[in-house]
Amino acid sequence: MGNTPSSEVSEDVTDGGGTKDLVVNEKLVRDFANTSGMTVEQVRDHLTRWFGKHATGKMDRREFKEVLNKAIPKLNKESLKKVEKHVFRIYDTNADGFIDFREFMVVFSILSGGDPANMLKKIFRIFDVNSDGTISKEEMMTLVHDLHVILNDETSHTKDTDVARNVFKEMDRNKDSLVSEEEFISSVLAQKKFSKLLTMQAVGIFAENFSAMEQELLR
Repeated sequence: MGNTPSSEVSEDVTDGGGTKDLVVNEKLVRDFANTSGMTVEQVRDHLTRWFGKHATGKMDRREFKEVLNKAIPKLNKESLKKVEKHVFRIYDTNADGFIDFREFMVVFSILSGGDPANMLKKIFRIFDVNSDGTISKEEMMTLVHDLHVILNDETSHTKDTDVARNVFKEMDRNKDSLVSEEEFISSVLAQKKFSKLLTMQAVGIFAENFSAMEQELLR
């Protein structure tokens, strides 16, 4: 357990020409050791294993889906597709379609413990389906429906609209028909009934399987 990073590390990890020629970015290693509570040796080991599995230093959606399939074998094909779509956004901060070591370690550091607001900033990315920095009513409805499928909830899907409407009403404090990151975080931290319930469902799906995902990502 440790403190979460106040900001993402700006420097990339460099690969000098493949796994054997890996050039370890010592500043990156030290920065993550300082913010995650891990030792320098532990972070360096994570980096070495990452490049051992991902020679280019990056993982694409196809690889990520394979990781999820191995880490969460209980999910059916439809649920796996929805989990991959939403969880990938948590990692892929720059929306380039890949996850690099820096992005992976930022998520790892945040979920290792610390400020709840930092974790909610990552969870916000699950709700922000098109990654434009806000949540629309349509995105809220999409997430409610997808969580319904992922959780294998047998209650009537006609209730999805009511749930999405109630959550959106709680979060959209300025009534502009969009939910900002600040509105999202403040609503959840204020223990708003529907906001907290839906967010905890999203967090639960991710947190429950994070350890297994981490092992597959670094195996």
